[in-house]
Amino acid sequence: MKNLFKADFIFNSLAFILLLILPWQTRWIFQSIKIADQTWEYGQLGLYASMILLIILLALYFANKAKNTSCHPRVDGEGVLVLFILYLIILAFFSPLSTLSFYYLGMLILASLSILVWQKIKPAVFYAGLLASGAVQGVFVWYQMLMQTSPANKWFGLATHSAADLGTSVVQYDLNRMLRAYGSLPHPNILGGFLLFSLWAGIWWWLHLYSESKEESWQISKIKKHLWPLVVVLVSLILVLFALFFTFSRSAALAWFVSLAVLIFIAIFRKKFLALQIFTKAFLLSIAVLLAVNFLFPGAWVTRLKAQGDLEARSLAERQLSFQQIDWHNYQQLILGQGLGANTYLAYQKNNLGEQKLPPYVVQPIHNFYLLVLAESGIITCLFLLYFLFSAWRKKLFQKPNLISLGLLISVLLVSLLDHYLWTTWTGILLLFITLSLFIHPVRYIE
Repeated sequence: MKNLFKADFIFNSLAFILLLILPWQTRWIFQSIKIADQTWEYGQLGLYASMILLIILLALYFANKAKNTSCHPRVDGEGVLVLFILYLIILAFFSPLSTLSFYYLGMLILASLSILVWQKIKPAVFYAGLLASGAVQGVFVWYQMLMQTSPANKWFGLATHSAADLGTSVVQYDLNRMLRAYGSLPHPNILGGFLLFSLWAGIWWWLHLYSESKEESWQISKIKKHLWPLVVVLVSLILVLFALFFTFSRSAALAWFVSLAVLIFIAIFRKKFLALQIFTKAFLLSIAVLLAVNFLFPGAWVTRLKAQGDLEARSLAERQLSFQQIDWHNYQQLILGQGLGANTYLAYQKNNLGEQKLPPYVVQPIHNFYLLVLAESGIITCLFLLYFLFSAWRKKLFQKPNLISLGLLISVLLVSLLDHYLWTTWTGILLLFITLSLFIHPVRYIE
């Protein structure tokens, strides 16, 4: 029993560390695929520190399974799954950048296996890790906004960002050029998406502490022990909210407010009045923090929301242009896909057929997760994925979502409509499978 407790403690501790370092981009780049002899971010093949830690956790998971069962591991529907993986491997060979496609396929498989890890750790550890990670990002974001720069550090995977540099994501209003918060991630929009997970983790803790107090009849003598944890949670939430609005990510801010509003109506419909109280307070707190950000940088959010100025107009034009990167008349690409990771490569080739030569960094992936998955993986792969989802639903592998999981899902579905990072970055892919893990019954891997 003592050894079992020790193993469980080690596993949960490592999982907490994994969530803490998830947004940090520490990596060993073992191959750099270049376009026109220029560095291309989507062609940087690297081994992230979080990948290594996830592999260690998976090794511990399977070692524990092998030790505690005499049965052989068997995955339900393994025949179709093997065929699907073989199909993706064959497609990778025919990709215009087969090495890159194999790399992205490896990331998808590793991230999908992370579901085993997320379902084994304790909920308190899971949500504490996400909230703590977001709070650390919040502190770093305050430094970036006050200094209007972000330092480079190879050990933490940080690149230099300065409001004065061209190519940096900024908000330009009046005569001001203000840096958008990057945190430790490659782009402010990606940071905004990650912070949504931290916010919902904070709401989970808020609801958990209130529920504990309610069970103790709100007696001061009994609920004193919850006071300081609640203070820590609220301070962390405020830090994360400031960081979210300092990213000036329209998609993340929209997803947060819409998902909160939807959850308020659901709580009313389900008569979950304790949750309703917390969601309403969180909504009002979010508005207060947004007003504070607007007070500190008056006009910045107005510029973003109204899409005023050359930078905003160019940003919207690039988004619209990215939707043309699906060739609806190329039936071979539609059915089999462009190849995992190859969307921007093919778009660069297409856009540089004429006299005007664009640099690689100008070409961005399709700013819609669903269209990008369709473009790169093809209709057949999407049908396979739909089959797996339908099969899991038919076999009742999906559990009824609680309010927190539902709120996070709504947030993810909304940002997926407006951005691509849940498919094009390691952090995003892992966040995608974290979301999926919240809706799956504990995996019965051993039959």
